[in-house]
Amino acid sequence: MPDEEKIIEFIRTKFGFDNTNISAVGKPNSGFAFLVVRSLKPDTVADYILGNLKDGSKQLSGRLPGIVCAHMLDMTGGELAALKKPAENPGMQTNFERIMREFFGEPSRSHVYAARFSAPGSIKREERLLEGNLESTFHESGVAFRLKNASHPLYDDTRMDTFL
Repeated sequence: MPDEEKIIEFIRTKFGFDNTNISAVGKPNSGFAFLVVRSLKPDTVADYILGNLKDGSKQLSGRLPGIVCAHMLDMTGGELAALKKPAENPGMQTNFERIMREFFGEPSRSHVYAARFSAPGSIKREERLLEGNLESTFHESGVAFRLKNASHPLYDDTRMDTFL
């Protein structure tokens, strides 16, 4: 079974559908069936992200540098990585670039040092026998990135990287 990102890319390239919800069932070498539901309204993901970043920044004191973290539960790692890709046309900006400029550009959020984004990753379980007891550890790895506020006074301070 192809992974979710390959299915979404297939639907996008074959039919030109964006802003879709997809369900797929099938067997390799037999066939697949796709149920695609798409909205007639424009995608408002960028505005939703902006609203949540604004709400998150209100939890900070405003006196000390702050980092707003956004764990994007409904996005795959590939979709999250695509947010950070620059616009294809020089001089144009993506919706994500637009919202980050708006977010960092508001004087009431000048205390926000950075925004950090992550998406659910893959979880790996490791087991080992320790003094007769079975010990399990779990590790999650996935896509994450941060954007620093270029107008923050500590922008170039390498000590701040400890917190990211």
